[in-house]
Amino acid sequence: MSRLIVIAGPTAAGKTALAVELARALDAEIVNVDSVQVYRGCAIGSAAPTPEEMKLAPHHLTGFRDPREPLSAGEFARIARETIAEILRRGKTPLVVAGAGLWWRALAHGLHRLPPANPELRVELQASWKRDGGAAIREELARADPQSLRELAPADQSRLIRALEVARMTGRTIRQLQSGGKDSPGYVWRGVMLDPDRENHRQRIAARFDAMVKAGLLEETRELLELGLNPDALPLKAIGYAQAIRYLHGEIGMDEFREQAIADTRRYAKRQRTWFRAEPGFRWIEEPWPAARLKDEFRQFILGCEGRTGT
Repeated sequence: MSRLIVIAGPTAAGKTALAVELARALDAEIVNVDSVQVYRGCAIGSAAPTPEEMKLAPHHLTGFRDPREPLSAGEFARIARETIAEILRRGKTPLVVAGAGLWWRALAHGLHRLPPANPELRVELQASWKRDGGAAIREELARADPQSLRELAPADQSRLIRALEVARMTGRTIRQLQSGGKDSPGYVWRGVMLDPDRENHRQRIAARFDAMVKAGLLEETRELLELGLNPDALPLKAIGYAQAIRYLHGEIGMDEFREQAIADTRRYAKRQRTWFRAEPGFRWIEEPWPAARLKDEFRQFILGCEGRTGT
């Protein structure tokens, strides 16, 4: 059975640096499970691995998708499984770095097929969002699918609408339909969830945002818009880009841009913790990350110790 090692955690926890160190020690190859890093041209805003980090260890599924082509969790899982299979065929160990909870679940456990979009209902819900900024949709979701409402950003129009669409069409929540997926590849995996100190994490989130702006976040956002992307396109709805667009359009000043992006990132990190806390099989670890111990633990697992089976 295929063996994976997994590092999960909230944004700005230090997953990439730890993964690079472990990959070098374990002769592993890193597989990205991040819903924004997959898109080309989004390196700064998604905090993708730097070119220097990519030289230190092989990375996969970073910057491979045209940002004008939306990628679903299910399609990503198929591509990721093919990538993992190729890594294993070469005798290497896949080291999955997961920040997107739903995408990790799709990869590890599989997803039931969700109903296709209902065009008439989708138009109705989009019109409702346009009228009141999503207030009515969030109110209905609080009754129909409170878990999705808690886990999704209040401004995530596409996913909130999809959650309500599924609830109306099936009478069930997305999570209920996705639990116990039928297409699981049956991976055996050992995973840790990084749980950074809250105050240090807050400071790192702020420092990373300032570094993104200095590195060219606004210029990167302009380039994505110049490709013809609608501001509602999935990559541009991500935290950082969404606020940058408002700044570029003159809707907010630089101080508001910074404050909103940092506050939204902190809220997103909280949602990531909530998601992975409900995900079985991860061992939570606190700072400083015990890299030496993890190397020994993962090495023993790769050589044949038992791990968690994705089912």
